[in-house]
Amino acid sequence: MPALIRPSRRSFLVGLAACLLLAGCGYTWRGQEGSLSEDSVLGKGDKTLRIRDIDQTTLYPWLPYMIRSQIRDDINARGLAVWKDSGETDFTLTVRVPSFQIRSYGEYKNQTLLFTATIRMEFIVFDGKTNTEVWRSGLNSYSEQYENANEEQAIRETVRMAIRRCMDNLQQRF
Repeated sequence: MPALIRPSRRSFLVGLAACLLLAGCGYTWRGQEGSLSEDSVLGKGDKTLRIRDIDQTTLYPWLPYMIRSQIRDDINARGLAVWKDSGETDFTLTVRVPSFQIRSYGEYKNQTLLFTATIRMEFIVFDGKTNTEVWRSGLNSYSEQYENANEEQAIRETVRMAIRRCMDNLQQRF
Protein backbone atom coordinates (compact mmCIF):
# COMPACT_ATOMS: atom_id res chain seq x y z
CA MET A 1 0.00 0.00 0.00
CA PRO A 2 1.54 3.36 -1.01
CA ALA A 3 2.42 5.85 1.70
CA LEU A 4 0.17 8.87 1.83
CA ILE A 5 1.74 12.30 1.56
CA ARG A 6 0.51 14.78 4.14
CA PRO A 7 -1.45 17.78 2.72
CA SER A 8 1.16 20.33 3.82
CA ARG A 9 3.94 18.37 2.14
CA ARG A 10 1.80 17.83 -0.95
CA SER A 11 1.21 21.60 -1.25
CA PHE A 12 4.93 22.22 -0.92
CA LEU A 13 5.76 19.65 -3.63
CA VAL A 14 3.13 21.07 -6.00
CA GLY A 15 4.49 24.58 -5.44
CA LEU A 16 8.05 23.40 -6.01
CA ALA A 17 7.05 21.64 -9.23
CA ALA A 18 5.30 24.80 -10.46
CA CYS A 19 8.42 26.87 -9.73
CA LEU A 20 10.62 24.45 -11.63
CA LEU A 21 8.26 24.44 -14.61
CA LEU A 22 8.11 28.24 -14.73
CA ALA A 23 11.89 28.52 -14.46
CA GLY A 24 12.22 26.08 -17.36
CA CYS A 25 10.01 28.32 -19.51
CA GLY A 26 12.30 31.32 -19.01
CA TYR A 27 10.39 33.11 -16.26
CA THR A 28 12.45 34.80 -13.59
CA TRP A 29 11.56 35.94 -10.11
CA ARG A 30 11.74 39.62 -9.19
CA GLY A 31 15.34 40.31 -8.25
CA GLN A 32 16.80 37.67 -10.57
CA GLU A 33 16.37 39.65 -13.76
CA GLY A 34 18.98 42.24 -12.82
CA SER A 35 18.40 45.92 -12.34
CA LEU A 36 14.95 47.25 -13.11
CA SER A 37 16.63 50.12 -14.91
CA GLU A 38 18.06 47.89 -17.67
CA ASP A 39 15.02 48.44 -19.90
CA SER A 40 14.74 52.12 -19.06
CA VAL A 41 14.88 54.90 -21.61
CA LEU A 42 17.76 56.23 -19.51
CA GLY A 43 19.89 53.08 -19.88
CA LYS A 44 21.23 50.90 -17.08
CA GLY A 45 21.22 53.50 -14.32
CA ASP A 46 24.74 54.88 -14.81
CA LYS A 47 23.74 57.98 -16.82
CA THR A 48 23.21 61.37 -15.18
CA LEU A 49 19.88 63.19 -15.10
CA ARG A 50 18.58 66.53 -13.94
CA ILE A 51 15.29 68.34 -14.22
CA ARG A 52 15.48 71.04 -16.83
CA ASP A 53 12.05 72.56 -16.33
CA ILE A 54 8.71 72.04 -14.62
CA ASP A 55 6.10 73.68 -16.80
CA GLN A 56 2.90 74.10 -14.83
CA THR A 57 -0.06 76.35 -15.40
CA THR A 58 -1.59 76.13 -11.94
CA LEU A 59 -1.71 78.81 -9.30
CA TYR A 60 0.13 76.65 -6.76
CA PRO A 61 3.67 78.07 -6.44
CA TRP A 62 4.82 75.17 -4.21
CA LEU A 63 3.84 72.44 -6.72
CA PRO A 64 7.14 72.46 -8.69
CA TYR A 65 9.15 71.95 -5.49
CA MET A 66 6.98 69.01 -4.46
CA ILE A 67 7.26 67.45 -7.94
CA ARG A 68 11.02 67.98 -8.09
CA SER A 69 11.70 66.34 -4.73
CA GLN A 70 9.41 63.39 -5.41
CA ILE A 71 10.95 62.76 -8.84
CA ARG A 72 14.46 62.90 -7.35
CA ASP A 73 13.49 60.43 -4.64
CA ASP A 74 11.83 58.06 -7.13
CA ILE A 75 14.76 58.18 -9.59
CA ASN A 76 17.18 57.35 -6.78
CA ALA A 77 14.96 54.62 -5.28
CA ARG A 78 14.56 52.89 -8.64
CA GLY A 79 18.23 53.33 -9.60
CA LEU A 80 17.26 54.74 -13.00
CA ALA A 81 19.99 57.37 -13.17
CA VAL A 82 22.54 59.33 -11.18
CA TRP A 83 20.76 62.46 -10.00
CA LYS A 84 22.36 65.88 -10.43
CA ASP A 85 20.81 69.16 -9.38
CA SER A 86 22.69 71.27 -11.93
CA GLY A 87 25.44 71.21 -14.52
CA GLU A 88 25.93 69.06 -17.59
CA THR A 89 24.12 65.73 -17.64
CA ASP A 90 23.51 62.89 -20.06
CA PHE A 91 19.75 63.52 -19.96
CA THR A 92 17.46 66.35 -18.91
CA LEU A 93 13.83 66.03 -17.92
CA THR A 94 11.00 68.45 -18.53
CA VAL A 95 7.80 67.90 -16.59
CA ARG A 96 4.56 69.34 -17.95
CA VAL A 97 1.59 69.77 -15.63
CA PRO A 98 -1.23 71.20 -17.75
CA SER A 99 -3.80 70.86 -14.98
CA PHE A 100 -4.09 70.26 -11.26
CA GLN A 101 -7.23 70.59 -9.16
CA ILE A 102 -8.16 69.97 -5.56
CA ARG A 103 -11.77 70.17 -4.47
CA SER A 104 -13.29 69.71 -1.04
CA TYR A 105 -16.81 68.55 -0.23
CA GLY A 106 -18.75 68.63 3.01
CA GLU A 107 -17.68 69.79 6.42
CA TYR A 108 -18.31 68.46 9.87
CA LYS A 109 -17.07 70.38 12.91
CA ASN A 110 -14.74 72.50 10.73
CA GLN A 111 -13.14 69.46 9.06
CA THR A 112 -13.51 68.65 5.39
CA LEU A 113 -14.90 65.18 4.86
CA LEU A 114 -13.89 64.54 1.25
CA PHE A 115 -11.20 65.82 -1.10
CA THR A 116 -10.96 65.09 -4.80
CA ALA A 117 -7.52 65.69 -6.30
CA THR A 118 -6.82 65.45 -10.04
CA ILE A 119 -3.55 65.98 -11.89
CA ARG A 120 -2.39 65.60 -15.49
CA MET A 121 1.35 65.19 -16.02
CA GLU A 122 3.81 64.44 -18.82
CA PHE A 123 7.55 63.63 -18.77
CA ILE A 124 9.77 64.62 -21.70
CA VAL A 125 13.38 63.37 -21.75
CA PHE A 126 16.02 65.22 -23.77
CA ASP A 127 19.57 64.24 -24.66
CA GLY A 128 21.82 66.40 -22.49
CA LYS A 129 24.41 66.97 -25.20
CA THR A 130 22.29 67.55 -28.34
CA ASN A 131 19.12 68.83 -26.63
CA THR A 132 16.99 66.59 -28.86
CA GLU A 133 13.89 64.88 -27.55
CA VAL A 134 14.59 61.24 -26.71
CA TRP A 135 11.29 60.15 -25.22
CA ARG A 136 7.86 61.45 -24.23
CA SER A 137 5.51 59.76 -21.76
CA GLY A 138 2.32 61.19 -23.16
CA LEU A 139 -0.22 62.77 -20.86
CA ASN A 140 -0.87 60.74 -17.70
CA SER A 141 -3.87 61.52 -15.52
CA TYR A 142 -4.52 60.57 -11.95
CA SER A 143 -7.56 61.36 -9.82
CA GLU A 144 -8.46 60.15 -6.36
CA GLN A 145 -10.96 60.87 -3.63
CA TYR A 146 -9.68 61.07 -0.08
CA GLU A 147 -12.02 60.79 2.88
CA ASN A 148 -11.15 62.39 6.20
CA ALA A 149 -7.73 63.46 4.98
CA ASN A 150 -6.17 66.86 5.16
CA GLU A 151 -5.65 68.78 1.95
CA GLU A 152 -1.85 68.53 2.00
CA GLN A 153 -1.96 64.75 2.38
CA ALA A 154 -4.40 64.42 -0.54
CA ILE A 155 -2.23 66.63 -2.76
CA ARG A 156 1.00 64.84 -1.87
CA GLU A 157 -0.51 61.41 -2.53
CA THR A 158 -2.01 62.45 -5.86
CA VAL A 159 1.26 63.96 -7.08
CA ARG A 160 3.17 60.86 -5.92
CA MET A 161 0.86 58.52 -7.83
CA ALA A 162 1.04 60.60 -11.04
CA ILE A 163 4.84 60.63 -10.82
CA ARG A 164 4.85 56.88 -10.21
CA ARG A 165 2.82 56.33 -13.40
CA CYS A 166 5.21 58.47 -15.44
CA MET A 167 8.21 56.66 -13.91
CA ASP A 168 6.67 53.29 -14.75
CA ASN A 169 6.38 54.47 -18.37
CA LEU A 170 9.98 55.70 -18.27
CA GLN A 171 11.18 52.23 -17.27
CA GLN A 172 9.56 50.66 -20.32
CA ARG A 173 10.91 51.28 -23.79
CA PHE A 174 7.59 50.79 -25.56
